[in-house]
Amino acid sequence: MAKLNYLNLKRSYFFVTFAFIVLLNNSEAKQLEQDPNYISKFKTRLNFRLQVNQNNFRQAINPLSSLVYTKSELNNAQLNYGSYLPFSSGFSFNFMFGGFGIDFRFTEKYFNKNNKPVTNFKDFKLNIVGNKLCFEAYYDRFKRNYYLREDKLFSPLPNFDSQISSSHWGLSMRLITNASRFSYKAAFMQSEFQKKSAATFLVWFGTEQNQLLRPQGLFVDTTVKRYYENLQQLTKLRQQAWFVLPGFAGNIVYQQFYFATSVYVGSGPQFNKQYTDTAVFRKVNLPFMSKARGSLGINGKTVYTGIFANVDYTRSTFQTLKSEYFNYKMGVFLGVRLIKQTKTKAEKQEEKRKLKEDKNRRA
Repeated sequence: MAKLNYLNLKRSYFFVTFAFIVLLNNSEAKQLEQDPNYISKFKTRLNFRLQVNQNNFRQAINPLSSLVYTKSELNNAQLNYGSYLPFSSGFSFNFMFGGFGIDFRFTEKYFNKNNKPVTNFKDFKLNIVGNKLCFEAYYDRFKRNYYLREDKLFSPLPNFDSQISSSHWGLSMRLITNASRFSYKAAFMQSEFQKKSAATFLVWFGTEQNQLLRPQGLFVDTTVKRYYENLQQLTKLRQQAWFVLPGFAGNIVYQQFYFATSVYVGSGPQFNKQYTDTAVFRKVNLPFMSKARGSLGINGKTVYTGIFANVDYTRSTFQTLKSEYFNYKMGVFLGVRLIKQTKTKAEKQEEKRKLKEDKNRRA
């Protein structure tokens, strides 16, 4: 019963936050008049997007301190975990105020030359996008992953373990400083038109959680188990960060072609929980965090298409353990939409002025 009440409280909190963000975005959109020489807005009747991706994660952990083993031995005890997905696919709907999307595993057979076991994958996203403020929520899950004892993060992962799973979720907002000329919607959602090239400084802030889990213990390589000492029976690693990431974004356009990119670097307090069968160890640290987004394509009136890439990297070091988390998503997309062009405040005022003049002439 207590768990049910807690879940209901979380749902209520989410919906109240969602409603607040929608009202806030509507309020600031009315106050800010975008420059019509740079941005062309439209009302969305339909905006449907299909995409094919390669979506994977990597996470490396290794012990940091010991009274028995050398620093070199601890570095060599690094364990890497990751997913294997030949491809994933997804779809999304985008509107004037935001959108939502779902990605899922595309295939286990095609493009899988060696018939390797494929990671079970799902990804959900929700966006509420205003002119100055953008809200984002996401959740993704990787089940049935791979591992390797190796001191390089991107070494191939040959060892499959169906018990290893990873999940990630986040809630965040972006503040855009040059919102009158730079359209985040045009750059990354294609729900507006960027008519001239523009750039802006941004601040991305919020919270996100990464979790690595194996019920029988994470350390499947017994040759390095002894180096982890108190954490030999670690079954779950949960890391939640509250971050502030200053960044820069730009959108270069030529007719219907565009190239958009954004880069963020920052930090914030991260709360780490290391679970074993008998204890929970808690640590707090300041990780290094960086995120990058890129998109290249054609933003036509009815059909739009392009390629994209998203990269997230977090490096955490605390007393007993070092962790590196890397998520990358890249692919192609194709969208179809039906729209109605809208008019700026100045254009509406000019129309009213002309109508008034016509009435006066007739009188």
